[in-house]
Amino acid sequence: VKRAFSEFNMDTQRMLSVMETPQEFDKSVREELMHLQENGLVRRLYDFSGDNIPEEIVPPKLSPAQEEAIFTKVEPQRPRYIKRGMYAVQLISWAREYSIPDNLLVLNSDDFHFGGEKETFHKVLRHVGLPYHDKQDFDVVHKRSYSFDMLNSTKELLEKFYEPYNARLAGILGQEWEGVWRYVKPADVTK
Repeated sequence: VKRAFSEFNMDTQRMLSVMETPQEFDKSVREELMHLQENGLVRRLYDFSGDNIPEEIVPPKLSPAQEEAIFTKVEPQRPRYIKRGMYAVQLISWAREYSIPDNLLVLNSDDFHFGGEKETFHKVLRHVGLPYHDKQDFDVVHKRSYSFDMLNSTKELLEKFYEPYNARLAGILGQEWEGVWRYVKPADVTK
């Protein structure tokens, strides 16, 4: 969800012709969901027009090979914020070729922030068999501030869309990934 919003903001900062508003992001998300519907990656029974948010979004029943074939043939387009976040679909072909985590290390980008940079760096060194290196400077690169927040309705729509894919991704990556992408609703937060 955060990745899609970040990419939208990067695009709008690069292309001055795109209006940078929460409504434009919502419109882009809905357009891409409908594009994925037309191509068979999202069930046609869902209505993404207007402010509609389905109760749940269940992926179509496709074999991994069918899903990968459709995913690969769907033309890259703008917007493309949702498709790029379907990590389970993208990772399954890699998992067939390389064992996870022995030959393929998958990192959570959130681990690069909030003090986890050094630990993540050392994890990568260990994985590729390089000696310990005491790197001290982990400067933030490409940090951006956004001129607006995502609409709650857009966030809810994206969370519902990604939920089954994130569960599949945890199944591919292992138990330590279960619940990593569970979203906390504002009503669930205690102050």
